[in-house]
Amino acid sequence: MSGDCRLVIFAKSPVPGRVKTRLARHLGARAACFWYRRLLETTVERAVASGLPVELWLTPHRDHPWLRGLARRWHLPLHVQPPGNLGRRMWRASRRRGRTRGRVLILGADCTPVAVSLLQEAAFTPLAAGDALVIPAEDGGYVLLAADDPPALLLRSIPWGSKRVLQRSRVQMRRTGGCLRELASSWDVDELPDLKRLLRTGILRPWHRGSSGH
Repeated sequence: MSGDCRLVIFAKSPVPGRVKTRLARHLGARAACFWYRRLLETTVERAVASGLPVELWLTPHRDHPWLRGLARRWHLPLHVQPPGNLGRRMWRASRRRGRTRGRVLILGADCTPVAVSLLQEAAFTPLAAGDALVIPAEDGGYVLLAADDPPALLLRSIPWGSKRVLQRSRVQMRRTGGCLRELASSWDVDELPDLKRLLRTGILRPWHRGSSGH
């Protein structure tokens, strides 16, 4: 790894009806929002435990009081995600101020099951110039992207949210002439069975009244 490393967590403002909509179909909007906050809290805690500098990148804005409280608790800088689709937002976040700043790891708020050791492995695995690294997701996407200088082409024309994300990313990477390294797979929490699976692991940080309140 060259230069400084930073771990960027992409998150949404935790507003009922706007987060975890697939969970909301089964649990209701308020309960789904509660679980989103639990997921994000634990993702942040595990990210900090990796020893890497962590940043929160938020959409649509960074003024939500609960998010500000979470950032203060863990001493995290807050940034607003740039406009555009997911690929463009990821690329822009990796090149803040128009240039690269060492390795960047981009992780989703609901990728809570990713092991701390995997985050560290993604940070310190050697990559050649123009290469990238992912932690594949069991659903055909990936839960983390890491690169020292991600090629813009890697993040273009990707069917985000589909089962073809990783397959298409491999094709795009070959077109750049680089290598897409893949670590051990993990999973994120989108559906009710995912949440039940996570609860069985005991990964979620303990909940204290008020920590996930409105």
